[in-house]
Amino acid sequence: MQIIHNIIRDLSRDGFSELLKNVTPQKDSKGRMMLEILKVQDVGEKELLQKLDMTPGAFYTLKSRLTPKLVQYYTTLNENRIRLLREEAARISFVVLNNERMISVSFLKELEKKLIAYDMSSELAVVYKQLVRLNRFDDSYEEYERAYQKHIAFSLAVSKAEDLLYEYIYLLGYYHITGEKTYREQLDDLLEELENTFNLYESHRLYTIFQIVRHYHRCTFLSTEELKKLELEVEEMMRKLDDIFSLYDLDPFYAVIHNLIPFLNFEYYVRIHNQIKADYYLEEISIQIEFQFKAHLWGFFITQFLLSLIYKLKIDGNLESFFKPAEKFRMGYFVEQNEISHLVIFFRYKALQSFYKKNYSQAALDINNLLNIANFKTLPRLSIEFRLFQAFMYAQQGDEELYLKLSASAKRKAAEFQDMAISVKNFTKVLFLLNKGRHNHVSSDKLKKYWERFDSEEGNPAGLLGFMHLQFELVESLLTEQLT
Repeated sequence: MQIIHNIIRDLSRDGFSELLKNVTPQKDSKGRMMLEILKVQDVGEKELLQKLDMTPGAFYTLKSRLTPKLVQYYTTLNENRIRLLREEAARISFVVLNNERMISVSFLKELEKKLIAYDMSSELAVVYKQLVRLNRFDDSYEEYERAYQKHIAFSLAVSKAEDLLYEYIYLLGYYHITGEKTYREQLDDLLEELENTFNLYESHRLYTIFQIVRHYHRCTFLSTEELKKLELEVEEMMRKLDDIFSLYDLDPFYAVIHNLIPFLNFEYYVRIHNQIKADYYLEEISIQIEFQFKAHLWGFFITQFLLSLIYKLKIDGNLESFFKPAEKFRMGYFVEQNEISHLVIFFRYKALQSFYKKNYSQAALDINNLLNIANFKTLPRLSIEFRLFQAFMYAQQGDEELYLKLSASAKRKAAEFQDMAISVKNFTKVLFLLNKGRHNHVSSDKLKKYWERFDSEEGNPAGLLGFMHLQFELVESLLTEQLT
């Protein structure tokens, strides 16, 4: 609802009328009635349900269908405004060179106001550059020279911060799939460099980039107790980011990430084990997420969301919430083949879905599809993990030949890595008992003992199949169903 409120609040009366014509052309539709009510009254969902005389299910459907239409109309409208401003900025040299000084200065000053309103710093630098030249003989020369130098330096700082954001995204993805300490060290250095850049200027853009990176860094590396102590700080940061996105809604960068707030909140509340708030933000994400699939930058945010969704399953065992976004991913999410970290995490999510639906052949096929898409020769540890996961799936199916073949392959490759050898040995013992139980009686307690041994840090120093380290109660029925 917050998205709808923000869009309606920003439009003038004429702009709102145009929105109604384009988005809800039928005058007696429930969608139009809802928008008209929200334009004049600040009402909550419960009151709105009564005014529209709708059931919660019908209202949810209406809202989920109307939101993307509003977002598409509004973003197109904003794109047109930005495009016109940029076209106007592109005319600066022509206007200055072909008109007398007073006309040029008047044009530049008027354009300056518009660019400041939309925080278009790069275009502002061009305006100040021309004002410096036109006022060389005037007392205002030094004022414009300072403004020009400031915007040039600021543009470079913003560009550097954006570069650091993309580098952080790249390295954090590889840290997630490898756990290598060198990536952690590089991530710490990047965060420090970004903080230094942020401290140079009073800038909402630098604030936004820094806070996003720091938030994911904290959620990745701080303990649950450390994160809980930051709750008030996180809530204040979220409020400030929401204000920035609303105030500078025409900024192209913010236009891409303006729906990020529930994703950041979900990341945080999952990590501090606050199930109620995590479920609340998961509902918001489930409505929005399909509209973020096309933007390349969102590959990172979606990957982080999937990691948190898997982590949430480890904590609360709620399969319903784990499956909630699955259909939207199935219908419209695609990962670039060269983005290995995003690819691995997405296919892990797909394979886990299949596993918990007891579709073991599909789970093995999901991993096989991943192996066919990308090359993992430079990531041998992942290759071992994939083989072992597939062996687990085939053992669940009772396919002894494939299970033994993949287990043996995993053991051979793991012999090169001492910690992997320990992990593989303990897990293959679980698989052995699982397969043996098909022909002879095997104690469930014995199977549980070896699972817990594998699930411990001593029994699994490589963190093998870490994305499956779940509460035993959740997987016990799957592990033992063939034994009973």
